[in-house]
Amino acid sequence: MSIPIRIHPLFWALAALIGWLSTFDITLTVVWMAIILVSVLVHEFGHALTAVYFGQSASINLMVFGGVTQRTGGKLKLWQEFIIVLNGPVFGLLLCLGAYTLYSIIGMNYGHLTAYTLYVTAAVNLFWTFVNLLPVQPLDGGRLLRIILEGIFGFKGVRFSTLLSVILCALIGMAFFAKGFMIGGAIFFLLTFENFRAWKAMRVMTEQDQDINLWQQLNAAEAAIKIGDYDHAWVILEKLKSQVNDGVLKNLASQMMSSILFAKEEYDQAYALISPIIKKLTPDFMELAQQIAYKSGHYDQAVEFGNQAYQEGPTYEIALTNAYCFAKKGDVIPAIGWLKRAQNDGAPNFLNILRKNVFDTVRYNPEFQQLQGDGSKN
Repeated sequence: MSIPIRIHPLFWALAALIGWLSTFDITLTVVWMAIILVSVLVHEFGHALTAVYFGQSASINLMVFGGVTQRTGGKLKLWQEFIIVLNGPVFGLLLCLGAYTLYSIIGMNYGHLTAYTLYVTAAVNLFWTFVNLLPVQPLDGGRLLRIILEGIFGFKGVRFSTLLSVILCALIGMAFFAKGFMIGGAIFFLLTFENFRAWKAMRVMTEQDQDINLWQQLNAAEAAIKIGDYDHAWVILEKLKSQVNDGVLKNLASQMMSSILFAKEEYDQAYALISPIIKKLTPDFMELAQQIAYKSGHYDQAVEFGNQAYQEGPTYEIALTNAYCFAKKGDVIPAIGWLKRAQNDGAPNFLNILRKNVFDTVRYNPEFQQLQGDGSKN
């Protein structure tokens, strides 16, 4: 089975930068680029070939900060996942040992450049194997620890391994900074932040959230919603919610059911569905949540949703709905503020918007009339 390989242009750029900073020589920079290419490919082939052996399909992507092996196929057992992850560092270590053995045998007999290439290949792969086996995610060492803890403690082990990654990345980053290795420190602090985000997300996850069959049900419901088959989607989502106790899947199912009720203009029922999970709504649902809360008369909550949605991606529709909410409450200043934002964000037919009945509660306020006058001049 073939294993496709894709190389991003920035991979070459970073490899060239590493080579140049290591040698300040054009010829040796090219040598370093070749060494980095071969080393990363050998490492990723360790993952990919093992995955293919276990019946999966694999492809290799070389990107700016290294390589990624993408796999598709049936769910594997944990021990198989462990071997797939482990064989990346194993292949790298074998390349290190092979290069060092050749270097020891031939020495300078084949010229300085050949000896230099073999020595650097051995050193680079020894260093990267050591670093890559550090027990922090997304490095292979962190993934191996995650698999081990999952096998022992189930999903609690996955959460703990991520929390451990947060702590270790922070400590390693501080150690790099203390030694003056600023780039290494910055990289591990970035990993600290990413692992912390992952750990926060996992706090609302359950073991059922890792069930592929349940996710397939959710995807089937989403596909039915896209084609307007709401009744079929509702049946799937009700069945899915009956199978899960809590977690991401249940929250997403509730959000989808709420969107179906909104499409059917059953706004009170839609709000009742999302009301218990307000703190757990996904960012991409916030704009619809704002509409649901507004249509059901929960104006304060609609504004809160609108504020979050506007931070994620400001649009004039979000700004207008917030303006409607404040107008319904008779709060003229924030209503005008959001109207101005809507205008700046490109709201069409702005004067027609100002004539809507929703603004009757604030229409005779001097500041609102001034806004109308400014709009007519434009």
